[in-house]
Amino acid sequence: KAASQIAQVATDLQKVVVKNKDSSDVAPISAALAGAYLMMTRLLPQEDPRVAGAHFNLGETQFELGKYEEATAEYH
Repeated sequence: KAASQIAQVATDLQKVVVKNKDSSDVAPISAALAGAYLMMTRLLPQEDPRVAGAHFNLGETQFELGKYEEATAEYH
């Protein structure tokens, strides 16, 4: 249940980030979004199909935050 709630939070945060992508205030929201994706990768069983998407989205979010090494690791 917790993983499903975190997935919903990630979906909601992603909408906020996309809507405000040009705002200077979006970085803290993106950081929270990255945290939600990271929690999904840890809480969900690795065979859950949402895990691959969470890793990809985590990589994308980290890239946007300028965390290029961390982003690259999520694409593997």
